[in-house]
Parts: sequence; C-alpha cells; structure tokens
Amino acid sequence: MYEHEQVSYQALDDASNRLAREIRAQYLASHGHALTPGTLIGVYLERSVNMVVSILAVLKAGGAYVPLSPEYPHARIEYILDDTATGLIVTEPHHQAQLAQWLEQGTMAMVSASTAWSSTLSSEPLDSYSTAHDLAYVIYTSGTTGQPKGVMIPQRGVVSLLKDTDYIDLSNNDVLAHLSSPNFDAATFEIWGALLHGAKLVVVPSQAPLTVDYIEQLLTEQSISVLWLTRTLFDTLYIESPNLFGSLRYLLVGGEALTPHLIERLALQDVRPQYILNGYGPTESTTFTTVHRCEGKQGSSVPIGKPINTRKVYVLDEKGELAPMGSPGELYIGGAGLARGYLNRPELSAQSFVHNPFASEADKAKGYTRLYRTGDIVRWLPCGELVYISRNDDQVKIRGHRIELGEVESAVSALAGVQQAAVIVRTQAQSQYLAAYVVAQAGQSLCVAELHEQLRQQLPDYMLPSS
Repeated sequence: MYEHEQVSYQALDDASNRLAREIRAQYLASHGHALTPGTLIGVYLERSVNMVVSILAVLKAGGAYVPLSPEYPHARIEYILDDTATGLIVTEPHHQAQLAQWLEQGTMAMVSASTAWSSTLSSEPLDSYSTAHDLAYVIYTSGTTGQPKGVMIPQRGVVSLLKDTDYIDLSNNDVLAHLSSPNFDAATFEIWGALLHGAKLVVVPSQAPLTVDYIEQLLTEQSISVLWLTRTLFDTLYIESPNLFGSLRYLLVGGEALTPHLIERLALQDVRPQYILNGYGPTESTTFTTVHRCEGKQGSSVPIGKPINTRKVYVLDEKGELAPMGSPGELYIGGAGLARGYLNRPELSAQSFVHNPFASEADKAKGYTRLYRTGDIVRWLPCGELVYISRNDDQVKIRGHRIELGEVESAVSALAGVQQAAVIVRTQAQSQYLAAYVVAQAGQSLCVAELHEQLRQQLPDYMLPSS
C-alpha cells in the first residue's frame, strides 16, 4: 500500500521481474558484459511502491542495492557513487535530469523504475543469479575519517534477521508500516519483514508529517500490527498520546537508549501493544542483534536484552578475555547477521571485524569465524540480559541516527575561514543535539548562517549541528 495505491504480490512479482530484465539488459548494453553477482546498483528513489519494486528487481537481477536519498546533498551522492563504482542507477524520470548534471557523461546508465509497469519484457520468473552469501545491499554510515563508510550486508544477513527467529512471530496476517528512511537499516526490518512473510507493507510517503494525528490515522485506517520507531519519535508521540499504540501487536523501539519511565508507563498501562520490544544492533550486524521484551518495571535503564537466535555476543575486557558477570566490557558480535566488511576499507575492516577465538566447531561449520567490535560498553545482568553503559569512542546517536563526531568536525574544519573546529553533543529537555565550536582564521569574520548553508552542501540534515 502507498496512499491509495494497492499492489498485490502477483503484481509485485511481475513488475520486479520485468525491471530485473531491464536492469540486466541495460547493464549489458552499457558495460559490454553481463551483470555479475553482487554488482552494486544505485537506487535513487523516495519511499514508494517503485522503490520496493526496484530493490526486489536489483536482487532478482543478481545485484546488490545501494539506497541513495534524493534528500542527500550532491557531495554525498557523488562520494557514494564514486566509492561504489556504481555503473547503473534505478531512478524516476523526474530525477534523471538532476542526476545527469552530476554524473560524467557516458559512465552511468540510468533505468527508470517505471519501466517495471510498462516494459514489453517478460514478467516470467528469472533464473537465480545470486546466493545467500552474495551481497544484498551496501548502506553508508557515518565515518571517523570525514567520509561515510559502506557496510556490505550479504543476503543471509537479511534472511537470518527475519526467518525462523525467536524474538518476533510474523505472518501473512500482519501489517507493517515502512516509516524509516531506506538509507538506514531499520528499513531492512520493515520491508523484508513484510515481503518474506507475505504480509502487507504500508509505505508511508517521505513527506508525511509524523504527528500524533497522522500516526493515529495510519494505525487505524491500515490496521498496522507491527511498528518500528526511533526512541526520540516514540517519546514525542507517547507523551502526547499515551494510548496511541494500543492496537499494535508489536511495537519496536530503538536507535538509542530508551527512556525508562516512559517504557515502564506504557508496559504497565491497560491500553498497550501486545509486545513492546527494545531492539539493539549496529548496521554491521543487520539491524537487530539483541532484543529485550519490556514488561513491568524497568529500573534505571532499559536492558538491550539477549541475542536473537541467529546472533552470537561476547562481552570482552581490555585483554580480549570474557568479562565476568556484571563487569563492564566491549560488546563483540558474531553469527549470521555479520557484514562482509566495509567497502574499499580493508584496514578498517580488519580493525573492526576480527577473528573469533570462541567459535565452536558448530559455529565454524556455519561460518561464524569473525566478530564485530561494536565500541559499545555493556555488562551482563544476572538474568542473562545485557545493559548498555556507554561508548568507547566519539560515535553518538542523535534521533536514532548514528553519527561519528569526527566526520562532522572534518566537514566544519574544511569550511572557508575556519581554522579549527570541535563538535560535541549537548542535552536540552532530555533531547540531544550537536553543537559546533569554531575558531576563525586570522582576519576572518564568520557568519553562522553562511557556515550552516555551506555544511548543508556536504552533510545530510541529520548530521548538521543545531547550534
């Protein structure tokens, strides 16, 4: 569902088959050879039916999709396209003129997503061009070096997140809302949570106002049963309307540490979702690694829970040994959800994805031979669940978005007239925001409005300092 547009699974299958053939044909024509498994294909689209069709078509064609937001500044799109060496972009006709201005002539093929509905190519099923170990997508997250880094997720990561899991029970009777930006991995849960179970997916327009009135109308009219929200959005909606989520089967909240007294109030009231889940996990482990079911009193913090059945977790001390119960340590993640690494960043991949010394023979047989260093400091509770404590670096979460302060500092420092810059996190009315401090070069006077406008050309809105 997208506003008043309804698409059946049969129509989705036919359309994505046609588009997949168009992608393969265009790729062959522009590159002189067939598209090989894991080839990176850009998807430059807003949330829409055609976006869902397009990512399904890319996978059917044997490629891996790279979500590109039309809201991102030119510099970021240009960097990602260069880093991925993407030779083909799926987009809409109204974006093609803009993209053509940015791209070097002759180096990039563009396929219209609308071809899915108008192409004369066959809608019959395609041959299988990829496997569970081939890439599904590359999503870019904030990087410490001043540029974002591409996280490479294999297809089995997505399947292991959603099929035969022990934290959620989805079926074709469910209705999932797709509220997240396709550029963040919460969209992985929303889109594939529906498609891999034959459930209904309600795609919310990108320009929709996420107010109480709108969300209430959405939940009621579409009979939404599964909803994922960032902690910040949940807090805002819940404070204004405590009974808003009472019709849900599953409410998942995450992105940053939850507000304990609000979660406790919701868990204890009569009008509440059937299940309230705190989902924790970095992009490098495919959306969710641990989940805590929120029931009753929460204490001073809401635990991030236990690993889901396709993930492995270890809390290690500074010597790399297992930390005792209750002692703080860094969280390491293994299992089926692990990313292949960072695109074109072998040194960073080697630092972040390390050998798993705890792998059993069964783990090795499944390929669970690596661990991801999260940088999150946690500890085990006596009940066997994890509680988050802090970070061991400069990464922060603002409104659910993962931000490396170093990337923002690098962008601010590069602005004309700036000699030195520092970016910190400040808190006001229980909400966090970025604050940038700058020192002008000798003889220069800086205008805050001009600095902000220059930054807007480099960074997406969620990374811009508020002051």
